[in-house]
Amino acid sequence: MHVSVTVLGAQAGAAGRAADNIVGYLEGSELSENGSIETRRSQAGSQVREEAASTGGPHAAAQAGSYYADSAEAAGRWRGRGAQPEHFDIGEEVDPEAFRRVLLGQDPRTGDQLLLANGSSGRARGHAHGLPSIPGDPNELITASQVAEMAGVDASYVRRLANKTAQLRVDQAAATANRKVAPETPHSYLDASKNGKGRWSVTRGEAERFAGERSEPQMMLGFDITWSAPKSVSALYAQGTAADQAAVDESIEAAVAAGMDYIEREGFRVRRNGKPEQASRMLAASYRHNTNRALEPQLHEHVVVANMATNSLG
Repeated sequence: MHVSVTVLGAQAGAAGRAADNIVGYLEGSELSENGSIETRRSQAGSQVREEAASTGGPHAAAQAGSYYADSAEAAGRWRGRGAQPEHFDIGEEVDPEAFRRVLLGQDPRTGDQLLLANGSSGRARGHAHGLPSIPGDPNELITASQVAEMAGVDASYVRRLANKTAQLRVDQAAATANRKVAPETPHSYLDASKNGKGRWSVTRGEAERFAGERSEPQMMLGFDITWSAPKSVSALYAQGTAADQAAVDESIEAAVAAGMDYIEREGFRVRRNGKPEQASRMLAASYRHNTNRALEPQLHEHVVVANMATNSLG
């Protein structure tokens, strides 16, 4: 099997639309007027096969409106221990709305926001409906935790940036005193001072400047791990007997299952206090496609792993 990994990201404020696009591509679906996801998969594949059979070639149906013709032949399946009954208990078949919720860091059953940590970037920010504000005198000193709340970042990041900026100011002053070129101030900086207890304090005005100028990073919704069979296997599947196809199906399922089990066991991590830890409860939606977008035989399986997990103690 050939394996490729694609990061599924979105610009700040666009997580919802990005999740819709991911689900829409894999499900062959669209959002209805009431916001629910309506699947067109059941007709797309069969329509293409019927038109190809009647016109003499698979490319005959590759036209506008058949973009999702390479959609999965059947409903997607959940993979990962997160889908097991003792965790989310969401069954085997992927529900499109549950899939969308998972990509947004929500409980697949209720829609409750699970990722509220600042590290989930715009997903948590969008859920909070804007930045919190703490009114007061611009010259008043506030804590690193209050700055973090205003800017939507982690307090440890605020402290690291304050320390880095303080060292920069020392280097700039030394360079100026020695008539040398002073280091430039980067886009992201935070002027702060330490109080009598050795803790960073920031003026409210400086904190508001920092929060207002900060650029949100791109959101990471998940990873599309695509498992592709060699071209010769895809050709055999397309021309083979029912027994040939069953054998290929069984082989692909065994390969993908073994690969995903290894990834969950050896490569699944969360980061806490800047350090990686073993993660658990991987939740992924898996879709088998039999053709590529040109409707040529290409057996491949998309396994979209949500960027959501707990540490091994959770």
